[in-house]
Amino acid sequence: MKEVIEQFEAYVHEFDLTNFDLERKYRHSYRVMKLMEQLAYSLKLSEEDVTLACIIGLLHDIGRFEQLKEVDSYDDTKFEHADFGAQYLKTSHFLEQCHVPDIWHPIIFTAVQYHNKYDIPEYLDEKTLLFTKLIRDADKIDILRLTIEKKQESTGEVRQQVMDEFYQKKQIHILPGFSKKEFVFVRLGFLYDLNFRKSFELVKEDEFLNQYYEVLDRPEELKEYFDFSRVYLEQQLKEEEHYVRYKI
Repeated sequence: MKEVIEQFEAYVHEFDLTNFDLERKYRHSYRVMKLMEQLAYSLKLSEEDVTLACIIGLLHDIGRFEQLKEVDSYDDTKFEHADFGAQYLKTSHFLEQCHVPDIWHPIIFTAVQYHNKYDIPEYLDEKTLLFTKLIRDADKIDILRLTIEKKQESTGEVRQQVMDEFYQKKQIHILPGFSKKEFVFVRLGFLYDLNFRKSFELVKEDEFLNQYYEVLDRPEELKEYFDFSRVYLEQQLKEEEHYVRYKI
């Protein structure tokens, strides 16, 4: 892990970390690494698999740095950061330089590529699927934490598709011309894509729903949706862990 961190540090310091967004992603990468460690231990994974989870956590957003440098935007329609990150790791021989075991490479590439996608491919093997779900959860948890750091606007209209996906308990597609109010539904919709009991426990411990409600400028207009999300969260916390350890 030490070599991966050193290589990551060398890479990111080629960028201007005095830039707010770049520095924010740098810090986000380490926080997600720690979240991956927490989630992996909660599933009682082996020490090797905990290390693999941490590597994926640190590297999941490696494509963001080039994205922000090239287009100065988080907009993946302009520059798809996850696809770029996975391809960069492949072509730069980043993992080989860190002496990461070869057998881990395809798992890392896939988890990085699909950490931000709406759907996960159905063809993934059990172990790759596990680590892809882990990084999706860890990334979302830290994004939710960032969301409540400052006041948020919640103005605009909400289209029927957004409302339908919300009540169907699906992630919300980001549509062209998204309103600030619809963005609230995107964040609430993150709950529907969480996969592990520990993830729901962290959201509960953070009091995310209460804190998010409090930072909105017009929360009363969204109260029923927050109440719906609270019920969903409590239901998930009552469920038994549905993860069954993959067979090696």
